[in-house]
This record gives sequence, C-alpha cells and structure tokens, in this order.
Amino acid sequence: MAEQNKYMRTLIENAHNGKLVAMEELYEINLNQVHTLVSRLAGNKLTAELLTKNILVRVWEKMNQEGPGEKFFSDWLKELSVEMTVKELKKPTFLNDKKIKKHLKKERHSADYSSNPTEKHIAELDLDHRIIFVLNKIENYNLSKIADFIGIAESEVEVLLSESIEKISAAMSDSRKELFSSEQWLNLQAVIDPDNDILKNAIEEIKQIRTEEVKVEEEETEAQKKEEIAEIEKAIDKERKEKAKAKKEDKEWKGPKEPIKINKKIVLGLAIPVIIFLSIQFISSSTDWPVTVESGTVMINDESISSGVKLSDGDLVRTIDLSTATIGIPKVGRISIYGNTNFKRLAESHTVEIIEGKVSINADNPLEELNVKVPEATIKNIGNSASYTVEVDHRGNSTIDLSSGWLHVKTLDDDIIFPSNYRLNLTKGSGASVPYSSRASFEFITLVDEYLFGGKRDVTLSSLLKKSSKEDIITLWNLIPRGNAGHQVESIYYRLNELAPHSDAISKVDILLLDPKALNLWLKEIKANL
Repeated sequence: MAEQNKYMRTLIENAHNGKLVAMEELYEINLNQVHTLVSRLAGNKLTAELLTKNILVRVWEKMNQEGPGEKFFSDWLKELSVEMTVKELKKPTFLNDKKIKKHLKKERHSADYSSNPTEKHIAELDLDHRIIFVLNKIENYNLSKIADFIGIAESEVEVLLSESIEKISAAMSDSRKELFSSEQWLNLQAVIDPDNDILKNAIEEIKQIRTEEVKVEEEETEAQKKEEIAEIEKAIDKERKEKAKAKKEDKEWKGPKEPIKINKKIVLGLAIPVIIFLSIQFISSSTDWPVTVESGTVMINDESISSGVKLSDGDLVRTIDLSTATIGIPKVGRISIYGNTNFKRLAESHTVEIIEGKVSINADNPLEELNVKVPEATIKNIGNSASYTVEVDHRGNSTIDLSSGWLHVKTLDDDIIFPSNYRLNLTKGSGASVPYSSRASFEFITLVDEYLFGGKRDVTLSSLLKKSSKEDIITLWNLIPRGNAGHQVESIYYRLNELAPHSDAISKVDILLLDPKALNLWLKEIKANL
C-alpha cells in the first residue's frame, strides 16, 4: 500500500507540473466514480456524457493552477465534480441547449434499469429533488454541505429531501422504512459505465487548449523580442542625436566649457543591449544556408530559384512533383528535400519545420544542435552525428527512420529517445507511439500500438511482453513512462530487467516512480551494451 501511495503522489505531482500522461492515468483510475456520480445527478445519458467530458477538461486546468493540496485526489475530484455538475445543471441556458433538448427524452432512460428500478425512479425526480436525494442518500453529504452546493437554505434542503423520499416511496409502492432497508436499495448499481469516447474526447480537447497556450506564449515572446529591439534602436537613435548635438555645440564653442558628466550606469545599460543586438545581426549574417537545386522546379516563397540562393529565416521551400534540393547548414550538415515537400527555416537558431513531405537529414559531426519540428513534436540529434529520414503526410502524421546516431523526440507529454535502426510513428491528434526496431516482429509492433491506443490494456501488455526480445529493449525502456497503471509499469520493468539487467546503482523503486535520473542511468547502461 505504501508503494501505491508513493506512486499516486508521483502521478499527482507530475500532473500538477503539466504531464498530461500522468493526468490521463489519474482520470482512468477515477473515471467510473465521476461518471456514475454525474449520471445520477444529471438523470440522462447524453447530459452525463457531456458534463463528464467538460469536468475532465476543467479539472485539468484547476490541477495546473492549484491541485488537490493535502486532499486525496479522488476526494478532491469528487467535490469538484459535484460543484461543476450542479452549477451547470442549474443554468437555464444549459438545459435549454437545442442539442440537449432534442435528445433529452430519447436518452433519458436509455440505461437498463431492469436489475434495479430504483435508479429509474431517481432519474425521474425533478432537478432539485434529484440532486439533493443523490448527494444525501447515495453520496452521504450532509444537508449543510448540500445547501452550499445548491445555494438554498438548509431548511429548504430538508423539505426537498423529505419530498424526494416520498416520491420514490410512492413510485415503488413501498413504505419509507422498507425502501431504505430493503436489499433492492442496497443493490444500487456500483458503476454506471462511461462511454469509451468520453476520456478520449476530453484529452483531445486538453491537447488543443495546450497547443493554443503554447502558441500564445510564443507570440508573447516574439512580441517581447520586438519590443526589446525597438528599445535598443530607440537608445541608439537617442545616443546618435546627443552626439550630433554635442558636435554642433563644440563648433559653436566660444570659451571654456564645463566637462560633461557621464553616468556610467546609463552608458553600460545602453551598451549591453547594443552589443547584443549587433551580435545577433553578425551571427545571422554569418549563417546563410545555401540551396542547391538537384532536379526539377524548386521554389522559395512561391518563386522559382536556381542553385546558389541563400535560405533566410522564415523562408518556405517547396519542391514541385519529383523535384529535389539540398540545403547546407553551417555547423550542422545538410538536408535533402524530396518531391512534393513543404519545408521552412524558422527564426530560432538552427531550427526547421517539415510541414508536409519527406526529407533526409545528415548531421555530420555537428557543432550546433539541429531542431526539426513536425506536427506535435520536435526532433533533436544526440551526440556527434545522426542521419535520419522524416516523412509527414497530408494528415499531419509523421514517421522518423533513424539510420545512424541517436535521436531525442519531444512531444507535449513525452520524451522519447532511440538509436539507429529504429522507427518512430507520430499520429496527429493521438500523439506518439514508442520507437521500435527494424527487426521487431509485426505482431510485437501491433501489440505495442494496441496497448498505447486501444482497450484491454492488461491483456495486451501481457501479450506484448511475452513477444518482446532483446531487439526490443529500447521500446520497453520508452514504454515504462507510458505504463497505464502502477502494476503495468512494474510488469514492464521486470521484463526489461530480464533482457537488460541494470546495475545495483539503480533502484527498482526509483524506476517505478519514474525518476528521470534513474531512467537515464539505465538507458546509459543499455547504450553501453548495444
């Protein structure tokens, strides 16, 4: 139990720090509880699904802002679920939504109540009666707390609760005493199963929110840079005018003049930004990227070019049909661009973006690190050199094939590291898989994707671990942080430790807690034996 508590605390800490994969696992652990509660409060399937999805998205935002603090995550999540559900249900605009009203009657009692008609009678209560009955008799909230949730007097809550009991008693043709002592009441559904798409849709919406946040941050950073440059230019202009004025006064001088007192702090404050600005200009001018047209028609910013043109920041390269081109990158190497490819040099130092198409990257003993952006990820080479191919299809799905060296691929949620003769797939909207060896079996690769993106994960994990071999140790190492639950992480750990035993310097507990230092040390040991 102690290890499980540690594991949960680690998940909560990672989620609080913005790790969506940790938050997704917390959701999966608690989804049944939240959906069951919301379903009873809502009284119909459609509203419950919509509310549950909205709650997951809102809880993610609150997790980043404050988190559960000293509360157990499940208690914190339950209370937020009640607050958000009651607030939404009490809004006239919510229940008057055309889509909800259209399906309300159709979906209201779509659940199977044959095993326990009490659920049906609860769903048929009007809103206030239903909320009060569910919160008091099923969720065990006291009347004072329920009054806070709904925003009415405690005495009114007591009256409505009594009326709710009378209504359900009458509906069941049962006395009040028999209702709450009967086996039928005690056998309420433990879980009202959620739809499979609720969590998936919530995670997709969270990813979109995060993408927008990153975009806003980048725009703010760019605006700040422009503002700083404007200030530098203003300072330079001011200094130029002051010098011109002083020169003019010198010409008109007719006698001794009191020496000008120079404020060293002001001069230093002006000089440093100017030096930085001039340095940036010098570096930019010394890093032109020559473009060689290998075949066909190659365009930069929609204008046809010939060999010898320099690629500048923000330039978009487009190859028509089977055309090809090579771009030289000082201090890095070269990039070969294949046909029907859209490729862009970004303003950040040694950074490019592959919008669509295929390129080959040869970083031959680079002095600088190259950043290659694809939809939802950034690729970086690790070490002295790397050669790899990147292909992005029209849907934004990417494939990375590494022929030599090591690569580090960073997404919103994952840090993925792999060596030569490995491939990595990234699916737009679903995220990254884990890298797999060119010698991995098709069945193993299929099982890995089913584990990451499908259902029945315990069964799938057991099968893929049995199919794994020494060819798959890098896949398993990358799979550890993606484990869906504590026992799954432990299962992956045991199999990887069979295939590539770690030294005594690494603690099993640290690995299970996803400690970055322990994981990287194990990877270092694995690399030494590859």
